[in-house]
Amino acid sequence: MTTFELAGWISSFLLGACALPQVLKTWRTGNTEGLSMAFLGMWMGGELFGLLYTAGFATIPWPLVVNYGANIMMIGYLIWKKTQKKK
Repeated sequence: MTTFELAGWISSFLLGACALPQVLKTWRTGNTEGLSMAFLGMWMGGELFGLLYTAGFATIPWPLVVNYGANIMMIGYLIWKKTQKKK
């Protein structure tokens, strides 16, 4: 593994983990009041288009694919919680 590949994996891990504190907080409290749908939609769109962009590479940049995949799952959870009916 080259230095650049290692940097890519570290970057992907750290950027992918950025959503984790919010996901855990939402999981514990069920509260999504501070998250706007515009923010979540733009974030999800950016991740989906970024993932689509990587499909054009001759060599798949796996650190980016893992990052986008992790973020898409976490954003999906936050959107799901945000759109659930309050009981």
